[in-house]
Amino acid sequence: CFWSQIPHSEGAMAAPVLTQSPSYVTVRKGQTIHSLCVLEKANMKPIHIHWYQQRPGHGRRKIITHYEDRFGRNHVGNRFKSEKNLRNNSCSLTITDVRLTDSAVYTCGVYGTLYGAGTVVKVTSKFLHLLLI
Repeated sequence: CFWSQIPHSEGAMAAPVLTQSPSYVTVRKGQTIHSLCVLEKANMKPIHIHWYQQRPGHGRRKIITHYEDRFGRNHVGNRFKSEKNLRNNSCSLTITDVRLTDSAVYTCGVYGTLYGAGTVVKVTSKFLHLLLI
């Protein structure tokens, strides 16, 4: 059984749940965004977390891998960072100095079979944001 391979923090063999928030965020170009994934019914420490980006009209691509106890591969540059918080059993994605091209759905995943619901990021230009207020 696949789920029996995942280390559980509790004695029960319940399937893990990956909860992601927020579901939607609108930011101005140049700001910072955060997405958070919390793993329930499993221990975050030994698990590799993957972050994916899916731009409109494109397929999903892996942008970051966060290994067991350290930040791992980053496929998109230093504006994108991942950090695990073992006390909260969570992993966060932070994108600094966002660009219009960062508008996408960002999803966390473990083992290639369990995914968060995704965070839709809409980046607006500073001028457009002022018109919308």
